Amino acid sequence: MDFTLAIAGLNNGWLTAASVFIDKYWALCLILMFIPAMLLTKRRLALVMALLLAVAILPLARDYYGAPRPCLTEKTNCVFEPGFPSAHATTAFIFVAASIGTPLFLVFLPLGLFTAFSRVYLGVHSLEQIAGGIALGIILFVVSEVILKKALPLLRKDTGLV
Repeated sequence: MDFTLAIAGLNNGWLTAASVFIDKYWALCLILMFIPAMLLTKRRLALVMALLLAVAILPLARDYYGAPRPCLTEKTNCVFEPGFPSAHATTAFIFVAASIGTPLFLVFLPLGLFTAFSRVYLGVHSLEQIAGGIALGIILFVVSEVILKKALPLLRKDTGLV
């Protein structure tokens, strides 16, 4: 059974409304996650770096893979451009990774999972595109942390700036 088709075939008023809200107002959702993340996480610089890397890498990855979106439903407008990896899932899981070990994790994990689910529910991404986005988000955050752990001591030592 194709799980993407099965999930996209579901129809629930509340799920549709919440999913369409996330689809249409994703920038607002990012701002609403960014503010508490900057206040309550210790890994703020890695979060910002991972988000910037995502902005740079997502268009390149989408162009490279060229995987079309499934566009399975009429619940929202589906753009006919490559959908792998999902930018919504990538950015949501950057926040999830950044929040590990903080009280925000209890908010960001369900929000990230719902965001990923909503993309399939709306029919604008396949499960593979969502999984790729989740993996990319976590990888970008971990890579950012590793780079910063190695670079910051060097900057402190060599320049005294940080």
